[in-house]
Amino acid sequence: MIKFAIYEKDRRFLEIVRNKLYETICKNKFNARITPLDDTAAALDSIEREPYDVMFISISESDSSGFEIAAKAREKSRDTIIVFGSESEKLLFKSMDYQPFNLVIKSLTDKKEQMNAELERITVMIACRFNQSRYISVGDNMIQIDKIGYIKSSGHYLEYHCRGSVLTVRENISDAEKRLCNCDFLRIHRQYIVNMAKIKRFYPKAQQITLINGEMLPVSRAKRSEIAEEYSKFKQNHNRI
Repeated sequence: MIKFAIYEKDRRFLEIVRNKLYETICKNKFNARITPLDDTAAALDSIEREPYDVMFISISESDSSGFEIAAKAREKSRDTIIVFGSESEKLLFKSMDYQPFNLVIKSLTDKKEQMNAELERITVMIACRFNQSRYISVGDNMIQIDKIGYIKSSGHYLEYHCRGSVLTVRENISDAEKRLCNCDFLRIHRQYIVNMAKIKRFYPKAQQITLINGEMLPVSRAKRSEIAEEYSKFKQNHNRI
């Protein structure tokens, strides 16, 4: 189970983060628990008793309690993943002292869709680190990530080419890329995202990839070197497992 905690004195922002975390956890079937914390003393006591795996911590220039919470979290566990929330980017450099996973600018709360997408992206990335991301939502379906071979963009729709089936949903390929880039998927072309585990051979000069099932996909000429580098990293990491 992934233990999430949210330290935020602003109840409005706390509810935004908690609701999106809960939605993402349910949608992706992560095994997780969320603890909201809006009092500094209670938060410090909670961390002392049971360190969290992931902490969303609010920080501001006028209130040092967020950094106090982060320091306590780091003292108890170097492995705790910290995501800071701030009204301003001015605290970005100071936040680096605590080795955060990410920094969310709270002004995004006025742009609900953008904030929700960012919180979901971060949560899925974190869950992947815990090997919790087994499923993703595709339209009204929940599908296993490792069953996806590749994704093809077709107009305003995406085709998810899975083992034995193709699911078509109205979705932007850039959004799909954000959801899957940390699950060993790679954008290889303006129309294609591929599951690197399904690649049999990659031919940079020929600008194509052959999948295990024999299908061939095009590779962007402009980004073929970058794509080759990313695939090489994947193979090196995969071979260590």
